[in-house]
Amino acid sequence: MENTITEPLNKSFIITEISEVEQTIRNLVMDLTDDYRFITDERGIIGPLVKYGLLDLVFENSSGQFILVFCKGKNIGYSEERKKATENKLSISEYMQKYLSNIQLFLPVSLTIIDCCHTNDDSIWMEKYFYA
Repeated sequence: MENTITEPLNKSFIITEISEVEQTIRNLVMDLTDDYRFITDERGIIGPLVKYGLLDLVFENSSGQFILVFCKGKNIGYSEERKKATENKLSISEYMQKYLSNIQLFLPVSLTIIDCCHTNDDSIWMEKYFYA
């Protein structure tokens, strides 16, 4: 079961610190009551953000219900690095090492909520947003 939450769709925001992600999303998605806890860990935020320019966020309430929030950045992620001239281009491993070791070099980033839903299955988007 997937019920789209339309109110936050296409809303854009800027992240200047990874620690801002949860509260920023809570401010944009009114369905995220205090009963929902943020279960995406820091690695689950930083890895997809740096590599793909995406946030794939999961919130769960005490009843086992989920709110999923999928965000996309513009002109960020390794696909942008691949567009550079060969002499200036980092390999994927160099690129990831550079930003994973110091995420502040990557920030700030602008993102837009492109999907948001209530569901009872936190893996419902596995095939819809396959990016790994």
